[in-house]
Amino acid sequence: MPIEDFHSHFEGVNFQGLHQQEKGPKLSLLEEKVEQLAANIPQNLTESDIAQLKALASKISMECPGTKLDKLFRQLMVGIPDLYPNQTALLSEPAPRPVEGNRLDPEQLASWANAHPSNVRDAVTALGSTVHCISQEEFEKSLHQSLDQLNNIMPKGLEYRVAVQEGKSNLWVAQLATQSGKLDTHPVGAIPLAFDRGTCPKNVVLFDDASISGEQMERIVKQFITRCFQTPRRDRENGHN
Repeated sequence: MPIEDFHSHFEGVNFQGLHQQEKGPKLSLLEEKVEQLAANIPQNLTESDIAQLKALASKISMECPGTKLDKLFRQLMVGIPDLYPNQTALLSEPAPRPVEGNRLDPEQLASWANAHPSNVRDAVTALGSTVHCISQEEFEKSLHQSLDQLNNIMPKGLEYRVAVQEGKSNLWVAQLATQSGKLDTHPVGAIPLAFDRGTCPKNVVLFDDASISGEQMERIVKQFITRCFQTPRRDRENGHN
């Protein structure tokens, strides 16, 4: 089905009003069109085509969440192999590796301690001396152990995507993981952490160093739950789950 013909069926549709009515011929037609496109996704989709599908998926997800039309559209979006080409390309960029690691500089430590009042300087120096800097070698060794665990629980050949954000450590860890040669099954692509509603992948893996407090990872997981499984508040209040 030409993508232009597909979009013509959805132009001007009030999805919120449509899914609150009894199932009728218009809704059945839309569901049929989504199923047809999902069964035969064009291989020559342009960036503009994908952007239009994302916008439509997001609109349906917001206005008639949890309906058959919403679920069918989510299945359609999962079937598009290169839904977020920019994020997928980031995975293949070489993962930066520090040459000497982040070792503490004794002079910087002394300077930091001397910046404190004299009565606490000894305590500050002692505290600084207990800091253990994890080397790149140590980090990657632990990462490979985590990848072994992932291989054990993930079915071979499973299609999944990696969630990344440019400029964040999760991208760096994802690059290290996918370029390590340790994964039995490689991801089919990547998605941004702030992905569009209605484009949540069926299977997703989050890589991160989970350093400091781990609050960022907690926030990311909650964001995924909200975008993938929870309906907007107004629809929950109207009885749509």
